[in-house]
Amino acid sequence: MTRDAIVASASQGGVVRLWQLEAAEEVHGYYQGAQFRLHAIAWAPTGMQLTVGGDDGSIQVWSNPLLCHQSVAVQAEMQCADPPQQFRAHTAAVRALAWSPDGRFLATGGDDGLLAIWDAAAGFSLLSTSQPDAPVLALAWAPDQRYLATGSGRAVMIWKVQA
Repeated sequence: MTRDAIVASASQGGVVRLWQLEAAEEVHGYYQGAQFRLHAIAWAPTGMQLTVGGDDGSIQVWSNPLLCHQSVAVQAEMQCADPPQQFRAHTAAVRALAWSPDGRFLATGGDDGLLAIWDAAAGFSLLSTSQPDAPVLALAWAPDQRYLATGSGRAVMIWKVQA
């Protein structure tokens, strides 16, 4: 099973599911990512990390999410109880996530108007800047990863990234 054959979904109930496309079935039990709404989900380019963000402003990262090491039965459904790495990213809901093409950096945007770029391996913020009076709702890296675009309110901003 390859990462290319898998799609991930996140729900308003905080559940993350991985779906095998050809068989149209779940890969393993769901992840309970949170007890609140999840708004953003993104695979690392390698397929070895899955990231979600939601209402509490935190980011959760599962390493090697295609494998589940700890399964438990919850109300006649299987849940993968493998814990994610979790860190506080924003003071309000996380609305956008984007991995850099080489997988070294994770950009996050949220209702607090903050754009942050994280060192994905170390889990700490390298840069954060605030957009005035508008949430960051969309993020996209240029293929050469020298630029990052943010969608905020009625504006799109292009940021030059020095990596």
